[in-house]
Amino acid sequence: MLRYTLVLSMLAVWGLAVQAWPDLPARIPMHYDLAGQPDGWVDKSLVSWFGVPAFGTLLGVVMGLLLPRWVVGMARRNSPWLNVPDKKRFMALSEAGRVRAVQPVAAGLSWVVLLMQGLLAWLVVGGARVATGEWAALPSWPMLLPIAGIGFVVVVMLVLSRRCIRQEVRGQEAGRPICRPGA
Repeated sequence: MLRYTLVLSMLAVWGLAVQAWPDLPARIPMHYDLAGQPDGWVDKSLVSWFGVPAFGTLLGVVMGLLLPRWVVGMARRNSPWLNVPDKKRFMALSEAGRVRAVQPVAAGLSWVVLLMQGLLAWLVVGGARVATGEWAALPSWPMLLPIAGIGFVVVVMLVLSRRCIRQEVRGQEAGRPICRPGA
């Protein structure tokens, strides 16, 4: 379900950019200072305007869709290149235990990218409003919400990953899997 939501969020960023395109003036803001004042302008072009949704799509596909599968695949193969807490005990787990133990990381990556899509959507909408003169500056406070959310997700992802590894080690010693990332 999270993957579908991520794909929909990428499409939404594209939709917002396409919707704003006809109303954009010949010059559009490309950079803002900390107060949200535009301090860099470029000529309106497909690359300059649709670069943000393209970046978001690349980010979404690589970090939100491919990287979580790659992490699970590395856990399955017991790769020494996988960086996890308590690695020695992690590598001693069964394949199924290792896969369960990395689920918080796989899900967390998708959540981080989903929050980034929200940030990019705000930049597209706000950038269009600044470009058309509807707003004088891009309010920066809405950007703090997804940034704070990303920090929260990263902390939760690390805590749950460590907990899952401990639970899987105890479960393997007891002869049953017990990791429940959401519990």
